Amino acid sequence: MRSLSLKFKISFIAALVFAFTLIVVISSSYFGSKKIVQRGVQNQFTAYADETRNFIDSWLESKIHEMNVSANTILDNISDEDKLIKQMKLISDVGNYDLIYLGIEADGKFLASTPTSLPDNFDPRTRPWYQSAVASEDVIITKPYINASDGAMVISFAKAVKQDGNVLGVVACDLNIENLRKNILNKIYGETGYTFITNKSGLIIIHPDEQFILKKNKRI
Repeated sequence: MRSLSLKFKISFIAALVFAFTLIVVISSSYFGSKKIVQRGVQNQFTAYADETRNFIDSWLESKIHEMNVSANTILDNISDEDKLIKQMKLISDVGNYDLIYLGIEADGKFLASTPTSLPDNFDPRTRPWYQSAVASEDVIITKPYINASDGAMVISFAKAVKQDGNVLGVVACDLNIENLRKNILNKIYGETGYTFITNKSGLIIIHPDEQFILKKNKRI
């Protein structure tokens, strides 16, 4: 009986050691696989984010290029008001802008691609978009805002028109970003993933839930 009891004890201990080893191996395999899956998901979403960022960068670069070309076109026709309006109308149609407009430095006159109702004392030189463009050598981009006329999300681009370092005026445009928003929100990641866009200060510009639009992202 003692011999049998000893054999039983040895077998029992060996079984425990084997079971423990098996648990360790299974646990190591599980956690190792979990890390691999997590790393794969993280890499996938990083790729998604890079794709969206590159798309937006490309879109912005194209609009900035168009504004630089517009400024040069305006400069070539700065002394001919009728030709200026025709050129702005053409630029607006080609670029799908809501409005192209020009503030003239010499007399404060305001010209636009389509007739616009403004107060009699309106002076574009006092407007933030005009002053910001004059202070910059580059195209400036405003914060997104809601267009009062149709409720659409709009951003404005503006560029100072200069000749020999002297400011002749500022050309600007209003652009509805609804098509950009749709393009971004149509990208579905996984089963429930989605993209939302903020500016540098954390203001939400694009989000599938409209209640968050133009609200501060508290996580930033």
